[in-house]
Amino acid sequence: MNLLLFCSLISIVIGTLGALNQSKLKRLLAYSGISHMGFIVLGLNLLFIEGYEISYVYITIYIITMLSIFLMVINSP
Repeated sequence: MNLLLFCSLISIVIGTLGALNQSKLKRLLAYSGISHMGFIVLGLNLLFIEGYEISYVYITIYIITMLSIFLMVINSP
């Protein structure tokens, strides 16, 4: 339990610090994904129904957002 909490916090820190100095959009999105997965695991680590619900809502919003961003990146000249 504490290991999962520690891993999610480390993921948030690594994703945030790695994204600070990125000039390429794809790398920025990759570090952003690492950070966001840390937030999702943090919600799942609560082990309450509210934590699961908010994690699923977060995943749904994240997927919709990332799909639209990837479509914009792919279609840009």
